[in-house]
Amino acid sequence: MTFVCGFKCTDGIVICTDSLEADGLTKRAVDKIKFAATVGPTGWAIAVAGAGPGGLLEKFWSDVRAALPMNAPYKQRQFENIVEVVLSHYHKKYPNDPIRIILGLSANHGMERLLYRSEDDYLTPVLDHAHVGVGHSLWRFLSDVLYRKLMSVEDVERLAIFIMKQAIKYVDGVDGPIQVAAYTFGEPLWRGPAAKEIRTIEGEFKHDDLVEVLRKYWRIHNPPTREEQLNKYGGVRTPGDELTLLEGVKLEELYTVAGRRRASKIFRRNTDKLQQRGLLERQRRQGPASGASQPSVGKNRT
Repeated sequence: MTFVCGFKCTDGIVICTDSLEADGLTKRAVDKIKFAATVGPTGWAIAVAGAGPGGLLEKFWSDVRAALPMNAPYKQRQFENIVEVVLSHYHKKYPNDPIRIILGLSANHGMERLLYRSEDDYLTPVLDHAHVGVGHSLWRFLSDVLYRKLMSVEDVERLAIFIMKQAIKYVDGVDGPIQVAAYTFGEPLWRGPAAKEIRTIEGEFKHDDLVEVLRKYWRIHNPPTREEQLNKYGGVRTPGDELTLLEGVKLEELYTVAGRRRASKIFRRNTDKLQQRGLLERQRRQGPASGASQPSVGKNRT
């Protein structure tokens, strides 16, 4: 199984993969990003990573590389045709072992920076980001939330490592070490952060910090939990309606003047309960660390 993602940036392209190759019995770490380039006035450089049977992908890359015009002037359509011819051949010859690729192409000193994703036997241009392999739902959520078209190569390298780290933790068949290849405008070749740098960036993304952010978001946007209500009031109340915390208040009586007068007296007698509820609301919104300050009266939630 494989997780491959590609991004277009303001100044280049980034491709990121995991390293796991497994056949159901054994597994090993392999280099999944392949490169080819030529230098000169119309030099070009490509990087390819794919999802599918490992041996078949190696053979596919070998056939593509052998067909590339290593000493000929760069022509975009010629490159696309070469890859699509090989894709079509493999699609017909190995219908039960489909392969999918992400391909990045730079040419003319970075004036042309193109990203493609394969669809069966043809290439589709990608204007923002793309993914092949497992973990589609996780990929879609994280990339849609965090990716922006104005991000630089350096920004996207970090984003790709973060997304891949989550895939390694939560998606079956994906494992490290993480591999990253990047092309930056003006550079002759593809490069990427060294393995040590990737590990350093990975270490900055603490899983516990991510979990705490999600839990805090949940606390802010939800009423107090049953556990919180039991701890504070000794029973479970209807979340968000302070009136239900006051014994003797009947909601239907508030439609009359006499009922409102009666309720106002009950409010005055239950000031402590209202302050407790306000304090709990404040703790829930600001987090546990800031809940020891002066209590305040909570507001109705609708």
